[in-house]
Amino acid sequence: MNVLLYGFQVSTTSRKDKIANLPKHWFSVKLSASIRTNKAFKNFFSGRAKFPRFKKTRDVGIEFKPGTVRIQGNKIQFPKLGWMKFFDSRDITPNWEIRTVTITRDIDDWYVSVLLKDETIPDYHPKPASELQTIVGCDVGIKKIAALSNGEMIPNPKIAQKLERRLRIRQRRLSRWSAVKLRQYCGRVSLRR
Repeated sequence: MNVLLYGFQVSTTSRKDKIANLPKHWFSVKLSASIRTNKAFKNFFSGRAKFPRFKKTRDVGIEFKPGTVRIQGNKIQFPKLGWMKFFDSRDITPNWEIRTVTITRDIDDWYVSVLLKDETIPDYHPKPASELQTIVGCDVGIKKIAALSNGEMIPNPKIAQKLERRLRIRQRRLSRWSAVKLRQYCGRVSLRR
């Protein structure tokens, strides 16, 4: 079984208030929050995790179970919210099964994460050591970025020294920005990563 996770940006000009108020009104959203809380405490009492740190409701994603969300072209249908347009960053083929769908908010925009299940991709089976012809070990370092077991040394590209001047200029430019403008810029940069 192969599971893929895709993220999409939802354009919600007319329904922003509806999404923001959804956790207060919809029973399934409240139920998923209590399931997450229960799981967090079970992990804590079994020793697998630390004591749970609770998030505010605006920081928690709204999760939809399999079979409750439909996607057609660049539109997505949520229960209680109806159809919405979204930025389709990747094509979803009809043979993929939509599993969990989560709506999250990041800075100023709403995002949809879609977990897909694809039965057509075969599972990866590693080869046994007897079938492998050559094995090359790799040691990561600082002066040389990598040293291979066959004797090859890969030099460190020293990217920081090359981009130092550009970094100084951009930091000077950023220091003049207002806090709101800086927060929006950082949000756009994090999306590109």
